[in-house]
Amino acid sequence: MLTRVGNISKRAWIVALSLGCVSWLVAACHASPPPPERPDGPNVLFVVIETLRKDHLELYGYDKSTAPNLTSFAKNALIFDNAVVQANWTIPSVATMFTSMYPASHKFIVQHDQASVLNPRIQTLAEVLRTSGYKTGAYQTNMFLTPESGIAQGIDDYRQKDAVSAGLVVAAAIRWLGANGKDPFFLYLHFYDPHAPYKPPAGLDKRFREEAEDNRPESFFSDLYRHIFLYEDELLIRDLNRYRAAYDASIWNMDYELRKLLQYLDDQGLTDETLIVFIADHGEEFGDHGGLDHGYNLYEYMVGVPLIVRFPEGRSGRIETRVGAIDLAPTILDYLGIEPPPTFQGRSFVPLVENPGGEHKTLEFSQGNGIGNVKEHRSGLDLEQQCVYDGRFKLIRSSPSGTVELYDLLEDPREQRDLAPAKPGIVRKLVADLDAFLKDAEANSLDPEEKILLDDEDLEKLKSLGYVGGQESE
Repeated sequence: MLTRVGNISKRAWIVALSLGCVSWLVAACHASPPPPERPDGPNVLFVVIETLRKDHLELYGYDKSTAPNLTSFAKNALIFDNAVVQANWTIPSVATMFTSMYPASHKFIVQHDQASVLNPRIQTLAEVLRTSGYKTGAYQTNMFLTPESGIAQGIDDYRQKDAVSAGLVVAAAIRWLGANGKDPFFLYLHFYDPHAPYKPPAGLDKRFREEAEDNRPESFFSDLYRHIFLYEDELLIRDLNRYRAAYDASIWNMDYELRKLLQYLDDQGLTDETLIVFIADHGEEFGDHGGLDHGYNLYEYMVGVPLIVRFPEGRSGRIETRVGAIDLAPTILDYLGIEPPPTFQGRSFVPLVENPGGEHKTLEFSQGNGIGNVKEHRSGLDLEQQCVYDGRFKLIRSSPSGTVELYDLLEDPREQRDLAPAKPGIVRKLVADLDAFLKDAEANSLDPEEKILLDDEDLEKLKSLGYVGGQESE
């Protein structure tokens, strides 16, 4: 005979309790995870500068003062003399910085009228930091790096506005820091100023000109830019010097605005509490190998970039060991004591901070995939390129032609003397290294799950930058 408790039998009571426990467990499984603990590590400020050649900075031996504030900042930072980006234009290069995956693995590119969307299964640096309790923000100025592209994964406050000047980026950064700087943060800033068509404030370029006063109207200069950019006119030395002057002036103007951000960090006591990175996404050619622009070769002025890292303790000096932009995310997490995701392919260079003369990686790689139906089709250039570094030697392979070039960067840093015919053994070894790398990168790739179709407005923007337009490829 069952004994009742109130109006409920013991059996019913047990059943009720059991169901209640199950309901509680189900609810617990669907409840939001507890917020992460406040991280103990420093803040992270990650600054990417468009199209900045390192040999146009006095930090790297330039004879003009284009960036005095960055030079002053670097006195308490580490300057990397042989940093390499993994792609020769913005989209795959920045994606590699934040995913620590080579372009052949993340496959985040733009071709013809389609842009890839970063595979959501790829974890970014921002995602890891947000999960670890960091507030995350970004102010981005490149037309391709929109929130829809997937590059904003892990960034709570992602602002994107095409090609705005450094002053607006700095003002937005200071506002964001004013609202969020009391908590541990990750802030990504992307400066656009040194990108063509180089539009510094009126008259500023005159301080960097080498030739006598050029009295041609600005309308002529703009037209000339369009013609040379599309390889329709011969590149004249006088015009090239004027381009360089406008480029240098654009760097100077960006640096002038950057001073305000650096001063704000000092005033708020944030400089010594923040790991600060300055890096370029790629370089720019000014006739070094007969061309102008970027995104079509892998020479040092294109993929050998400035890299300045200030650790909170203010370590200073120069590091000659070669590192890749792919190593930045693992380095930041290593310094913060956070485990990197298994998809990361780079390697932390924190050990180099302790031992600047130490070894890092034997090989490093970079790639160029072109930008689709761009001007390079008109000049017969190979759009697909890969390069491998091994000590002093660098091999560049182009396709579909299959041609290879070999340079001794110690003896020939400007890559003017191709040693491939004279050193077939080194060529064979580096080609084998390159093939093995590409096979491994492909085996560990995560293809985009979708693509964005570029509309007419996007294509017009590309045309205005010289990337598309003119004669269509056949």
